[in-house]
This record gives sequence, C-alpha cells and structure tokens, in this order.
Amino acid sequence: MMKRRNGTKGFTLLEMIVAVGIFSMVAVLASGSAFLFHRLQRKAINAQNVHDNIRFALDTMAREIRTGDKFCHVSLPTGCVNVSAPSLNCSWASGGCTQFSFRESLADTPNIAYRLNTGAPGGGAIQKSTDGGVQWYYITDPERTISTLRFYASGITAFPDEEQERVTIVIEVKSAYLAKPGEESRLLLQTTVTKRKAL
Repeated sequence: MMKRRNGTKGFTLLEMIVAVGIFSMVAVLASGSAFLFHRLQRKAINAQNVHDNIRFALDTMAREIRTGDKFCHVSLPTGCVNVSAPSLNCSWASGGCTQFSFRESLADTPNIAYRLNTGAPGGGAIQKSTDGGVQWYYITDPERTISTLRFYASGITAFPDEEQERVTIVIEVKSAYLAKPGEESRLLLQTTVTKRKAL
C-alpha cells in the first residue's frame, strides 16, 4: 500500500521561538509607551492643578493688597501702621516677610493677613485671616507644598515719600499629591502689586 506524502509544512521550533520573541518585544514596547504616556499625562494634569491653585491665591492676594493700606509684617486686629524699620516693613534689605498684614482701604474693620503655615498636611500652605490674625483658613490646597512665601515691600515708611508703595509676592510650590519620585511639579511665581492711591 502506498503512503501519500503530505506536502504541507509546519513551523519549526526555531521559527516559533523567533515569532514569539518578536511578538513579545512589540508587546513590551507598546505597553511601555502606554505607561509613559499615562505618566506624562498625570504629570501634566498635576502641574496644571498646581498652577491653577496657586494662581488663584496669588490673584486674590494681589487684588486685596492693591486696594489696601497700612501695610505691615504682623497680623494685628487693629493699629497696623506703616513703619520705617526695614525689619518691620518687609523691605528687600531685610529679606522680606513670610507674613503680611494690611487694612482694607479706609475701612474700619480688622486687618486682613496672609501667612505661610508649614504645618499643613502637604508641608506648607497659604492661610488667610480676616479678623486680624485670630482665625486662619487655607486658601491653597494643603496637599500642595508651598516651600516659599515672601512679601517684599518698598515705599512703606512712617513718613510718606515720593516712592509709591509696592509689594512683590514670591511663591514657590511643589506638588506632594502623587508623592512619587519624578512626578513632582514645581512652580515659582512672582507678581508685583502697586498700591492704588486715593484721590
């Protein structure tokens, strides 16, 4: 009896190993690209959240300081007056202040004050007081670490001079939300506010 020989050839073991190897390599590259894209996307979203949060705080402080008066470095319920000592008026020469207080322009109300609270969950957050420093509340996300908050003032003296009062606010922040190496977002923002003069 004659045996019919089947002309169909199968894969050899070597061909199968090569095919599996190529497929595995493509799968690893695709997975790595997807993971990297996801990580970059998270970092971009995190950076945007940090920026929006700090920009809101910076705009709020700048708007209120612009229309305020009687600037000083401490939060007193009343009686915050312009002083000539550089260590008290947050001058550039004294290295600025981490706390700043002022009165709403021509208003008979307790002073508004801002400060850096380093005891926040994220390591540092900006707080605001509207009653002269009796009670404080956060105006930045406590999960975002404010590492620097400085107020630098010029033109603030006991005796008014020709120099217009200006306050420069410097904020440095990093995100502690993800708490993963390489995914922190750092930002350094600065703005200078010129006090409006009453007519």
